[in-house]
Amino acid sequence: MKKSKYIKAIKVDNLKNDYVVYDTRHNEILDNAQGYGYKTAQRAMAAYAQMTNHFEKIKMLVKNTKRSNKIKAKRKNIRQDSAYLSRKTNYRGKSSPSSQRNMFNRIKILDLKGTGSFNIFDKKTGEVLDNNDGISFSTKEEALESFAEKSKYFTVWPYEFVTKPLNTKKKKVHKTKVKEIVLNDDQKKAYELIKSKQNVFISGSAGTGKSALLDYILRHDSKISTRVCAPTGIAAINVGGVTIHKLLDLHIEKDIIHHRPKSMPDELTDVDRVIVDEISMCRSDLFEWLSRCLKIAERTNNKPIQLIVVGDFCQLPPVVSTKYEKERFQGERKYAFATEEWQTWNFKTVILKQVVRQQDSEFAEALKQIRLGNPIGLNYIRSNSAKNELKKAIILTSRNRDADRINLDQLNSINSKVHVFR
Repeated sequence: MKKSKYIKAIKVDNLKNDYVVYDTRHNEILDNAQGYGYKTAQRAMAAYAQMTNHFEKIKMLVKNTKRSNKIKAKRKNIRQDSAYLSRKTNYRGKSSPSSQRNMFNRIKILDLKGTGSFNIFDKKTGEVLDNNDGISFSTKEEALESFAEKSKYFTVWPYEFVTKPLNTKKKKVHKTKVKEIVLNDDQKKAYELIKSKQNVFISGSAGTGKSALLDYILRHDSKISTRVCAPTGIAAINVGGVTIHKLLDLHIEKDIIHHRPKSMPDELTDVDRVIVDEISMCRSDLFEWLSRCLKIAERTNNKPIQLIVVGDFCQLPPVVSTKYEKERFQGERKYAFATEEWQTWNFKTVILKQVVRQQDSEFAEALKQIRLGNPIGLNYIRSNSAKNELKKAIILTSRNRDADRINLDQLNSINSKVHVFR
């Protein structure tokens, strides 16, 4: 680009460094180094010369690009968002000369972090025009070529590259019909109590339909503002909710034993109902914190909150690991039902008795007795167990270390070459 006699480096006083590139003809600052200025007039002019040279490269790239049928097809599917356009044009298929000129005079290629990651910016507004979908470009040439390739699809100046998929036909989505749950008598009783806005504790052995009932509640009461949570991440995922810590904005390391909540968590804003699944795994101090947060929310929202807890205290207990925790939460003291806060909710208890997971009534009864700690239930298991070890049987263990030991023994018994994958 030929040097214009109207373009000069002038000294200003309001910048960290003194010099900017100025157009004396149009009284316009062309380059101020993103508001920082240049230390010398020579640096200012050199930077501007390099920048304008890149603009010339873009022009040549756009000019020499051949239009193919594929490009024509793409052009038809380009979405031009009017919120990002600066002017209109009657040209079809390519940018008008004036639009191109406007585009080239406004872009700048910068490596702001100094890590060799280049992005294209709007010089006047500072907006990012192209960042390679968040990855950035490794070289200035790569950024220029990408920008030039994308620019030719636009008839006007875009602030953002937004394209439609080439195939605009809507695909038919086959909706899977969800089988409607038919509630048994115990489940109906629980649901009627819930509809009457009572606080309810739903319990029962494994396979009695606690999760099915919970799914039914969420489906049929979708208009009620409900938060679903569970003590662990896996349990929360299973019910489509969040952990109790997430709901209450609690950090794992936060001491909730000796402190009380002082404000309402944001997640409880304008909530009508809170459902806690796997309540047996919720330690007493965590339940107390939850209960107090709910009462603060009731005062803040100026309306009551219905609390529904689901789980079986005969199944998994809360985690008590440290020496201090073992001393503090001995016996039943670790469970939520042992707290004073539990009593304040006046739960209506519903025990689900009908096993829906197993069709074998004898097996279901055996599991029930085992759950209650009755050794009679083991007689059925022993009488129906294999007398000899089965080689192809799946082995279930109660501890990870036992599973690791068995797996390692099986691997070591394989007499073949070891392959290591990295």
